[in-house]
Amino acid sequence: MTPEDLLTDLRMLNATVFVDGDQLRINAVKGVVTPELREALARHKPALMALLREGPAQDGPGRAPLSFAQQRMWMLDRMSGGSSAYNIAGALRMRGALDVEAIGRAIGEIVRRHAVLRTTFSEEEGEAVQVVHPAVPFELPVTDLSSLPPEECERRARSLAREEAGRPFDIERGPLLRVRLLRTAPDDHLMIATTHHIISDGWSMTAFVAELVALYTAFREGRPSPLPALAIQYADYARWERRHLQGETLEKHLGYWRERLAPPVAALDLPMARARPPVQTEAGAEVRMAVPGDTVAGLRRLAEAKQATLFMVLLAAFKVLLFRHSGQADVLVGTPVANRTRLALEGMIGFFANTLVLRSDLSGNPPFEALLGQVKAAVLDADAHQEIPFDKLVEELHPVRDASRNPFFQAMFVLQHVQDAMPVLPGLEVSAVPRSETGSSRFDLTATFHEKGGPLELIVEYNTDLFERPAIDALLGRFRVLLAGIAKQPELAIGSLPLLPQEERENVLRRWNDTAAPREEAGFVQGFAERAAAEPQAIALGFEGAVLTYGELDARSNRVAHALRARGVGPGALVGLCVERGIDLAVALLGILKAGGAYVPLDPGFPAERLGYMLEDSGASVLVTAADAASGVSLPAGLQVLDLSAEAALIATMSDAAVAGGAAPGDPAYVIYTSGSTGRPKGVAVSHGSLANFLQSMRREPGLGEGTCSPR
Repeated sequence: MTPEDLLTDLRMLNATVFVDGDQLRINAVKGVVTPELREALARHKPALMALLREGPAQDGPGRAPLSFAQQRMWMLDRMSGGSSAYNIAGALRMRGALDVEAIGRAIGEIVRRHAVLRTTFSEEEGEAVQVVHPAVPFELPVTDLSSLPPEECERRARSLAREEAGRPFDIERGPLLRVRLLRTAPDDHLMIATTHHIISDGWSMTAFVAELVALYTAFREGRPSPLPALAIQYADYARWERRHLQGETLEKHLGYWRERLAPPVAALDLPMARARPPVQTEAGAEVRMAVPGDTVAGLRRLAEAKQATLFMVLLAAFKVLLFRHSGQADVLVGTPVANRTRLALEGMIGFFANTLVLRSDLSGNPPFEALLGQVKAAVLDADAHQEIPFDKLVEELHPVRDASRNPFFQAMFVLQHVQDAMPVLPGLEVSAVPRSETGSSRFDLTATFHEKGGPLELIVEYNTDLFERPAIDALLGRFRVLLAGIAKQPELAIGSLPLLPQEERENVLRRWNDTAAPREEAGFVQGFAERAAAEPQAIALGFEGAVLTYGELDARSNRVAHALRARGVGPGALVGLCVERGIDLAVALLGILKAGGAYVPLDPGFPAERLGYMLEDSGASVLVTAADAASGVSLPAGLQVLDLSAEAALIATMSDAAVAGGAAPGDPAYVIYTSGSTGRPKGVAVSHGSLANFLQSMRREPGLGEGTCSPR
C-alpha cells in the first residue's frame, strides 16, 4: 500500500490525519485504527507527513482505474455507441442582474476543484482507465435570445434545453460537463448544466449547485473561494473501492446477495405492444401524474402506523401493480441509493450512486400490510449491504444474461425528495426549470415519485420499443386507483385491492361484456341451403386446384345425407368422420349435419388405438371414411361404415334433394374429444344451436361474411 492509498483509506474511515510539529496525529473513533493500520502509519510516517504538508488531494493530471460503477457504464457506452440515456441534466432560471463573469469563474473553480469533471476515459493495454486532464480556464458559452419576440424566445430556449439534455457525450474525448447560459432578456437567464452519469449522479448535482452558490457569492463580492480543499478526489475513491472490496469484506456482502437472489427469478413479463428487440434499446418517453392529496395523506398515515417509510409503502404498491399486470409473484425491482455512507464522500462530485435489487414474494395473496412488512425488512437488509456495487454483483453472481434485458431486474423504482427552497444567489430570483425529456429509457419501466413536502408527482419513464403511450396512460390510471385503495384499506389482500378506474371498470364489466344478441333462428344447415339457393354458382370450397360451387357442394352433401339416412342416421345419432383433409371431408361433414346427425372428428394421423377408443366411447353408429384413412383401426361391433371411395358409385345414385326432418337446436352437431385430465380422451358435445350462435358471432367479429376467404 502506498502512502497515498493509506491516507485515502484513513479518510474513508472518517479519520482525520494531520501534522502537529514533528508528530503525525490522527483523530478517529475508537477501534477504527487497527494494529495493521498503526503498523502502516509508523512505516510510512515520513512520506505521510510530506504529503500532508504539500496540501490537499492531488487534482493534477494522471491516470486511475475505473470504479466498478464506471466500469459498467463504460461497457454500456461502448455497446450503445454513445447514448443520451445516461445524461443528467438540470436547469436554473435566474431573474435579476446576473454577473456573467462571476458565474463563469465559479463554474471554472468547481471544475478545477473536482478533477472528475475534467476526466475522460480510454482503453490502455486492454483496460479502461480514467484520464484526468489539467485544469484550464473555463469559458461559459452565452447564447443571446433576447432580441426575439417573447413567445419565440421562450420556445427557442425550451428547444435548446431539450437539445442539450438529449445530446450524447463522447466519453473518450470529453468534456463530460456542459454548461450553457441562455439570455432571454437583459435581466433573465437560463443556465443549463448537463453531465454524463459516468462522472456524476443526482447527489453530485446538488453538490454542484451548493458550491456554485458559495463561489458566485464570493466572486461577485471580490472575495476568494471560501470552500475548503477536498480531502480526496474521485480517482482516490476508485482505487480505494478496488482495495476495499475484496477478501472478507467482499465475501460478507456477496454472501447476503447470493442468498437473497437465489434461486433466479423469471424476467418481468408485462403486456407489451411490440415484440422485445433481440438487443436492449434505450428509446424512451415519459408520462406524469399527480397523486391526490387525500391519497398521499393516507399513505403517510399507513407508513407511520407500521413504522415504515413512505418509500417502503410506495415500493410495495409498485410491486403490487407489477404483480397484478404480469401475474408473476416473485418480483424484483431496482432502486438507486446515494451510497455516500462515509463523510469524506458527502461533498464530492462523482458517480457514487449504486443500485439495490429488492426482491419480494407476493404469492398467497397476502394482505397489503403483510407485504409492507416484508418490503420493509428487505429494504433495511439491502441498505446494510449497499456498498457492493451492482456491477460487481453482476460480475460475481453471473445472472443469466440476455442482451434484450437488464440483468436481475427490468423495472426501477425511485423516490426523490425535491427541495422547495431554491438556491440563494445575491441579487437574483432563482427557480428550477422542469427537466427536459432525453427521449431515452434505461429500463423497461421506471417509476419516479417526486416528493415536494406534501404533494407527490409520479413520472413513469418507459421504453417506446416495448410500450405504447395509451397503455402507459392506462397503467398510471390504475396505479392512482391502487394507491387510493391502499390508503383506505391496507388490510385488504393484494388481489382484492381496487385497480380499475371507473370508466375502465364500466367497460370491462358492462360495455365489453354486453354480448346479448338475438338468437339465430336458422341453424347452420338451413343457412347453408339458403345461401346455395341464392348463389349456386358462387365458389364455396377450394382445395389443391379443385373447386366446388355452393350448388355442387349442396348437391353432393345431400347425396351423402341420403346415404346416411339409409343407414339409420337421424337427429341425435353420432357419426365418426375419418377422412383426410380435402373436398371429401367438407362434403361428408355437411352431409352428416344434413342427415341430422352429429359428427365425431377422427384425425387419420392419430394412433389407431386412440381412434378405436373414440369410436367405442362415443357410441357412434356409423363411420364415414375414404380410401385407407381408417385402416388399422379396430372397429366396434355393429358399427356401419360408409366408404366415400369404395361406395362412390352408390352415393352418386342418391337423390340430391334436401333431406327432410333435420336436427333441432338442442341436438348435438359434433362431439369433440379433449386430452382429458386423466390421460383418456373425453368427448364434449356441441349443439346445433351453439354452432349457430358461434357462426353468428364470427360474422360480427372478426367479420366473416360474403366474399370472405378463409384458408384452412
